[in-house]
Amino acid sequence: MKYLTILLLMVFLLVSCSSPVDSFEGEIWDVKSNTVLVDCSSTVNRDAEGDIPSVAYLCTVEVTEDTVIADVNKKPINSKDLKEGQIVQIILDEEKDISTKNRDVSAAEIIVLN
Repeated sequence: MKYLTILLLMVFLLVSCSSPVDSFEGEIWDVKSNTVLVDCSSTVNRDAEGDIPSVAYLCTVEVTEDTVIADVNKKPINSKDLKEGQIVQIILDEEKDISTKNRDVSAAEIIVLN
């Protein structure tokens, strides 16, 4: 019973360390018809301590007909104007705990920063 309590406490501490996010910034790696692959490594590693592995984590961002896409001045742009290498801010349609195993998100808004 003592070991079970310790195990449950450790699991609780690990789960409570990560926090949900409502947005993140990253570089576009690939653009498809309904999705954009965006580097979300800094978000995945946001609660990490110590040495952080140099691994790129990519989030699959779903782009729907309701997703607003704009430049930094809030001027609307077309999804076809999204290109690899652009830095974007992804505003999620709902808060999500982005982690190494949970990187599929849906965007309410995509703002091109460069």
